[in-house]
Amino acid sequence: MNSPLKILLVDDEVHVRKYIGMLLKSIIANPELFEAGNSYEAQKLFQEHAPDLVFLDINMPGRDGLETLGDLRGLNQDVGIIMLTSVSARGSVQKALENGADGYILKDTPAAEIKEQVAALIAELQTPDGSE
Repeated sequence: MNSPLKILLVDDEVHVRKYIGMLLKSIIANPELFEAGNSYEAQKLFQEHAPDLVFLDINMPGRDGLETLGDLRGLNQDVGIIMLTSVSARGSVQKALENGADGYILKDTPAAEIKEQVAALIAELQTPDGSE
């Protein structure tokens, strides 16, 4: 891939966005990061920047991550979407996966494990058709 990977980080907590961004920068060369604090901002940035990958919090005020997942899938079926959650409630995670999420990460997972999971998910998302 010649151009930098464009990644949208969507979480209502700024420190979570910064933390995930820091981890991504340590495993991806020069990613372009965009941050949104809610569903409205996420959709706006999604349309403006056409990210390759989205990290999306499940629990947000207003439109939650499950609703936002549907909105983003409606805009682009092929974008990689990884759900972020601090809740290990199987129901929400399962519903997200059933509705088109490509994977999920628990926020309290140790940094080294998050890096491994993200690297594996990115590799998996970039492999299917071998393009780019």
